[in-house]
Amino acid sequence: METDPWDGLVGQKRTITVTPNRDGVVSYVYKIGEDPEKQLPATADGSLTFEYTPTTVGYHDVLVASLDAAGVRSGWGDSTVAAEAPAPDVTSSDYKYEPGGAPGQTGTFTFSSPRIPVVSYKYRFNDEQWQTTTGTQVQWAPKRPGYHYLYVRGVTAEGVETDERSYMFQVKPLPPTVTSPQYPDGGPISARPGQPIEFVVTPALPGSHEVLWYIAFNTPQVVPVGADGKARFTCTSGGSFELTVSSRTPDGIVSGDVRRTCQVPQQ
Repeated sequence: METDPWDGLVGQKRTITVTPNRDGVVSYVYKIGEDPEKQLPATADGSLTFEYTPTTVGYHDVLVASLDAAGVRSGWGDSTVAAEAPAPDVTSSDYKYEPGGAPGQTGTFTFSSPRIPVVSYKYRFNDEQWQTTTGTQVQWAPKRPGYHYLYVRGVTAEGVETDERSYMFQVKPLPPTVTSPQYPDGGPISARPGQPIEFVVTPALPGSHEVLWYIAFNTPQVVPVGADGKARFTCTSGGSFELTVSSRTPDGIVSGDVRRTCQVPQQ
């Protein structure tokens, strides 16, 4: 028994050719997977050619038996048909593996299915809910920097889902600028143990309405951004410390952190 092609796509027609191992064959019975048996007449030379189109992904067992004029049936001959539904391709000029874009910045993602025809795509970003589109492009704005994942499956006209494509990309952080009169650029440090240290934060993330800050191993604090577009806070320390600062918008978009190690001279 020969199958052409043996390995192919869901929805791709296969031609199966059967040749007898005995004389007097007049017909064949064949069975594919869980389908019921079917009977077809043999050609004049005792062979049989029939077609099969797999509609589901996986391996499909093909069993064929011959019958002679007296109805004596042979044992099963067997073969296998493999059907796959390759994952779609995903591209984006806005968000790639290399860090790009920014939190809150909308990117366009393009889907294509070059190997198998599809009529729609199912997709989701990170752990969000699955969505469906009949188009080939979707737009999405990340709410945080760092690694993100887009999962995409194609859907054929018969409702078969393709394998899943996982598209990983990185979003560049947009951390705020932090200055302090006690730590002037290029100037002497005036911070002292136990004395207030003032910090001025200028968010780079558009629409930021508050700033989050904390000293290592302490609880984060939140201060509002003023009308001048800046947030201010003070802290005291008996020695050197690491300060982490970020900004956030009302709808939960976060900028990413800026970390600053502050030396506090002891005299």
